[in-house]
Amino acid sequence: MSFKHVITTVVGITVVTVALAGCSSQSGESAPITAPAEPSQSQAAEQQTPSPTPSSKPAASGEVDVTSDKITDDQMGHTVQADKVVRNFPWTSAQSGLADRDDNEQVLVHVAVTAGEKYYSTVDCLAIRVQAHGSTESYTSQGTTSVVEDAMKAAGYPALTKVDQGQSGEGWCAYSVTDPSDVLDLEYQRNAAASNDGTQITAKDFTAPMTPVAS
Repeated sequence: MSFKHVITTVVGITVVTVALAGCSSQSGESAPITAPAEPSQSQAAEQQTPSPTPSSKPAASGEVDVTSDKITDDQMGHTVQADKVVRNFPWTSAQSGLADRDDNEQVLVHVAVTAGEKYYSTVDCLAIRVQAHGSTESYTSQGTTSVVEDAMKAAGYPALTKVDQGQSGEGWCAYSVTDPSDVLDLEYQRNAAASNDGTQITAKDFTAPMTPVAS
């Protein structure tokens, strides 16, 4: 008897619930629908005016002519010479770690390069470095990443591409320089190697100051 009573109670609750739901859906006393207020002319203008988007083209911070001796690799036959620099080139979003440092500056250097004919070897931005004048520290080119190269190209500074044996080329390389000075040093780094004829190529660093031309 107790078991039947429980079932009857559950069914009763279910029926009442459904009935209430049915009454709610058929009731004609629902709350009136209020139309949304039309925006004012000033609000409509703000909604129709697209928000300005920041330009992806970085602003050049200034191109400066420099005088710098031509570096000649006495074994490989490569030559490298700088003639222009851009100081304080804007950091890209991919360089946030460098941008947050107060002692770093991004410098672009325009170089003319000739790769020697004697040995099969190429020259690119990775063989060239920039440092504060007289500093013992140097930094690998940042221009090998596509993000930085795209920013350089957009600003009118196309990156130096790899120069093959016996060929010449020119272009820009990007560097992160710590504690930069007014005069910067261009450094070409030759790595140790062995040629096919057994000649030993010794490692050597070549340095040439880049002095801004007085305007």
